[in-house]
Amino acid sequence: MKKLLIMVPVLASAASFQILEQNVTYLGQAYAGTAASVENASAAYYNPAGITENKGWNFSSSNAFLLPSSTYTLTNAQLRTGATTFGSNLNTVTTEQDAKNQFTPIPQLFVTKDYGDKLAFAFSVNSPFGLKSEYPLDSSVKYWAVRSQLQTINLSTTTAYKVTSNFSVGVGMEYSIGALALSKYSAALATVLDNKLTGQAWGWHAGLFYKSAQVDLGFRFNSMLNFDLSGNLYGSSGTTTVTSNVKSPEVYVFSANYHLTQNDNILLDVQSTNWERVKQIELTYTGTLAATLTAAGANPNVIHQNYKDAARVALGYQHLWGKTSILRAGIAYDGTPSNDTDRSPAIPDNHRLWFSAGYTHKWDKSSLDFGYSFVNIAEAPINLTDLSGKIEGTWKTKVHIFGLQWNAEWN
Repeated sequence: MKKLLIMVPVLASAASFQILEQNVTYLGQAYAGTAASVENASAAYYNPAGITENKGWNFSSSNAFLLPSSTYTLTNAQLRTGATTFGSNLNTVTTEQDAKNQFTPIPQLFVTKDYGDKLAFAFSVNSPFGLKSEYPLDSSVKYWAVRSQLQTINLSTTTAYKVTSNFSVGVGMEYSIGALALSKYSAALATVLDNKLTGQAWGWHAGLFYKSAQVDLGFRFNSMLNFDLSGNLYGSSGTTTVTSNVKSPEVYVFSANYHLTQNDNILLDVQSTNWERVKQIELTYTGTLAATLTAAGANPNVIHQNYKDAARVALGYQHLWGKTSILRAGIAYDGTPSNDTDRSPAIPDNHRLWFSAGYTHKWDKSSLDFGYSFVNIAEAPINLTDLSGKIEGTWKTKVHIFGLQWNAEWN
């Protein structure tokens, strides 16, 4: 079987191109209870209000590593020869291709500082959205996607205030830098058209945190990020500039942390993501080759999506083992916003199940988190007709996620 290099971001995180792995602490409990369980500085992302529970300076640095394993079976691929006509099948027999296993790191950094008993601040560097997929040039998929990559770096500040002894609020601003790379093979021009764009976006986040002897509750909101991107087209002669607009969805998270016993916690996460904002990733060309590219089928609608809102539900468990260790476990169901008609080889997303385990060891002023998740993605059928032609097949993906995080406190 031929080798295929394809890392499917949706499989290693939340739906589509959302990245859940903003810390490793919660990785071992399938990211359950994220907004209601404050354990270190990474609360700056999972619940801005929760940073009031941290005392002094708090520092968290994590790195999660994604190891995907993917195969696809392609049953039909026909290039468009006219408005309603298509050429012969590029694949006369069903082919199956394997994904190449490759570690992908996701580093994050969080710092919090309290001022008195009520006020706290945080600074974060993280990456809440991203994707990467790549296909070889000897695959018929190349006419729909060769390389699809989205990278974001978020710089954010957060302010939180403790209204009462058991209720806090938090709010913050985000500045995000985005880079988008999309390429596919043009049959008419007999070359790979490689689009590379960069841009920026502003957003905000907010949170509520309530704690009691029996249960802690949390709520988090992240606003939409609206990236205006610009760049150039590479791979053909002439000067061609390209622009695009990419939106990330709003995210709503409700969490509960139920204290079953002095040493045992049951955690719940319910997340709703407004994916309906994401209809397609569209490229607009200007310059000497703009008309030629359009005529050659270098269509601006590179990635069709027509997403619907999606939900994620996670259930987790924590057990305090002795005085220095925490054992974690969790399961989650992560719904997809994609559909069988518009699903693209660039993002072969579908529903997934998480199975997770983790361990935390604590010292006096620091701790170390280890986490592992196995993510099983439901078979993703693709039956897409666009300006390039028709493509049909099924994609199967599994992902192993390993992570390590160090936390420290200075008073």
